[in-house]
Amino acid sequence: MPAEKISQLGQHEAPIQSPANSNSSELTGQDRIDFKMVQEYYSQGKTARAPYDANWSKRMEFYKGKQWKNTSKKYHSKPVINICRTTIQSILPLLTDAQPGFNVLPQEPGDFDFAESMGTLTESWWNKTIMDQTLLEVLMDSQIYDAGILKVMWDPELEDGLGDVHVDVVSPDDIYVPYGARDFDKDCPWVVHKMKKTVGELKRKFPKFADQIKPDKEGDSSDDDKGDISKQDVTLVSPIDVKATDQTKPPATSKDDRKTVEVYECWADDETVEEYYEESDIDKTDKKFKKSFPNGKMIITLPNQKLVLFSDHSPYKHRKKPFIRFVDAILPREFWGEGEVAPLMDIQKCINKTMANILDYMNFMGNPVWIKEKGNGVDPNRLTNQTGLVIPVNAGKMNTVKRDIPPPLPNYIIEFYNILLRAAEMISGTSDVTQGRRPVGVTSGDAIQELQDAAQTRIRLKERNMKNALSQLGGQVTSLMMQYYRQTRVSRIEGKNDKKPEFVESFISDSEDGGFELSTTKYKYDDERKQYIKPDAPTVSKTTKGAFDVKILSGSSMPFAKAQRSNLAVRLFERGAIDNEELLKTLDWKDYEQVLQRIQENQQAAAKAEAEKQPVQ
Repeated sequence: MPAEKISQLGQHEAPIQSPANSNSSELTGQDRIDFKMVQEYYSQGKTARAPYDANWSKRMEFYKGKQWKNTSKKYHSKPVINICRTTIQSILPLLTDAQPGFNVLPQEPGDFDFAESMGTLTESWWNKTIMDQTLLEVLMDSQIYDAGILKVMWDPELEDGLGDVHVDVVSPDDIYVPYGARDFDKDCPWVVHKMKKTVGELKRKFPKFADQIKPDKEGDSSDDDKGDISKQDVTLVSPIDVKATDQTKPPATSKDDRKTVEVYECWADDETVEEYYEESDIDKTDKKFKKSFPNGKMIITLPNQKLVLFSDHSPYKHRKKPFIRFVDAILPREFWGEGEVAPLMDIQKCINKTMANILDYMNFMGNPVWIKEKGNGVDPNRLTNQTGLVIPVNAGKMNTVKRDIPPPLPNYIIEFYNILLRAAEMISGTSDVTQGRRPVGVTSGDAIQELQDAAQTRIRLKERNMKNALSQLGGQVTSLMMQYYRQTRVSRIEGKNDKKPEFVESFISDSEDGGFELSTTKYKYDDERKQYIKPDAPTVSKTTKGAFDVKILSGSSMPFAKAQRSNLAVRLFERGAIDNEELLKTLDWKDYEQVLQRIQENQQAAAKAEAEKQPVQ
């Protein structure tokens, strides 16, 4: 089945025809092979990931502050000095304050206009889909767990049926890759995505199997769900997610339609080949071979019901798995990296335990134990901490009721607690400087600047890892736009200097030579007519092959670097090395063009006034 046709499935035909599945408990032919293959992939991926996800559920609890086990000893203190949360909340703003993203650059001189228009489309898409929030979520996953995962799909139901690129954050607990994989595009021949879907949704998307799709029984699961990161349903978004319109009568609803089914979605590099002959080979003696699935293969199964819902070509021409991996710290030759919480968990326990001992000791000092002999007439229930308490005792028994005052808290406990806090800062890479506090004893501006540069070393490494992931994301997003943007899209370009924004209509079409053409129509606001004017004809770009470079717009303007560049620009301006315009650009001054215009007008007015003062010769 051609990849271009998959996005249209469900309109006039079922997603897949498989007569062999008339009995879901008995698979035959290719369905049996595909089902068994996906099950084996899942089992291998589960085994390969086992050493990493042993304490994933505990990491989220540590981040939320649930760091003490339940105990019946209620008199023990259970304080939480949440170093894990502080560390992550300090790193995330440094990575995202500069509003990371990507732009499109041409690979050939003739692609400049096309790439510029594609940059407008990607910028509009980023803002429209609120990708800043999605990026924050996936970066948080990468710091709490061992990786953050984005799924990049084409959803034909977005934009009122026009379709658009949809990016979703996937729980790493639902992703399975083979042993030895380094990334989704490195040594990774397959990926299995486990998810939960409602029966009603699956029936709508796969009407041919409506009678066979049943809800999973309670406790019926192909995996042990203990320790799952999230029990929430993960939305299945794929090119086949379209409503079927070939049904003349909607099916009757039932309570089962609201129940869930476990689904495995597998993306694999299928190495099956088929033979063919070139058209020029008249005698057909030169036999050749090609891949049966050049873009890869996509298989959707219901493991608990032994049912194959879909098995065909991957719909995407970029020939990649639709997943992007974000890692906080890379481990050589490993798919899963290392987050911030894992190395902090042990020292977090020590910090909490030490603070608990301090608090327990303080409670003990404020409420020493009572020592009382029997027979002195004192009721133990009346021995409280009430101020000015009067204790009546029998004659001659005064010394038999007293408080046992403990010795003062040893100094080494406080010293040990401070050592633990410094060790936590060393492990996490955060300190007073990274959190915006001036170190004690440092007053020189240059010294503080040097400390900031040194303190951001690990942050810069995390930024590079984020750039690599954003580069992959940009490549997949632009590829999907080139493949599916076949109807007019409207993008808005914000105007500068309080000018009205421009609106751009873009339309991508296939050219005769197998490339792409982009038609753009820019609407500009006419101040005299007080309306937007449409040009007589759209601008058609030169034919392009559709290959572009992706420029990452990320934290190169992180706080420490931004301040450093600003200080350097001011010094260069004072020495005359740069002019007003370059200074304001470096400072990222708002409406700097208006400022330059006013400076120019003031200079012209001053020159004119000076000229009028000169005597006429």
